[in-house]
Amino acid sequence: GGVGARAATSAATQIAGRKDNDEFNELSPMQTVIELVRSLVRPSAQRLSSWWKRARWRFFTTEKKLRLAREDLEWRFERYDGDRDGRLNAQELSQVIATITEDRER
Repeated sequence: GGVGARAATSAATQIAGRKDNDEFNELSPMQTVIELVRSLVRPSAQRLSSWWKRARWRFFTTEKKLRLAREDLEWRFERYDGDRDGRLNAQELSQVIATITEDRER
């Protein structure tokens, strides 16, 4: 109800705010509708994904939780290790920490 209406209003405002942008002028009405639908569906999909991760996490053994956490950190480290030396400098580490913080806030 209220959440969907707020999301629709927000998406419509974002699209309407692009009128001055040349990119908006090139969008067909169908592309505009598709963009609006994506804007509405994305937050719900993210909430569902977050809920599912939390729900299934409860059934994992401690060993599995540790393995998954280690794999997640390894993936993040590889993603932000700019010079591919296997180590993170202060800037790279701050980027990894920021992504972890963002994920926890969802």
